Amino acid sequence: PDGKWLDFCCGEYPSVQIMCIPAAGGEPIVVHNYRQDESLIKLAGWLPDSKAILFTVSTPNRGLTNYDVTGLFKVSIEDKKVEKIWKPDKKGILKLNVSPDGEYAAYIQTQSRYEGLWVLENFLPREVARAGTQ
Repeated sequence: PDGKWLDFCCGEYPSVQIMCIPAAGGEPIVVHNYRQDESLIKLAGWLPDSKAILFTVSTPNRGLTNYDVTGLFKVSIEDKKVEKIWKPDKKGILKLNVSPDGEYAAYIQTQSRYEGLWVLENFLPREVARAGTQ
């Protein structure tokens, strides 16, 4: 959100790194090493203060072509600590993304009578959102 960092994933199965690099140039930093089984990780945004990256972990559903988000995590750039901050209460959630201010999350629901694009307000837990603005 502050424009000072770019985040990205790299690596080869079964090991993937979440990395960031200063937008002005410099060396990339490995923020988190993730060992995959059949699950996938996807970058989902930043906390508003740009001190932590948000990412999702998804597991296969109906073969290896569809994946369900099973958790949203944050990883601190400074101490590289990973914390799970949200677990969906249903299957069929895909492509979760969090707005730069942490107020909204959007996702696609595929397995229920409520199929479609959903947007949640006041998404991040209060203590996470508060920490991201200090």
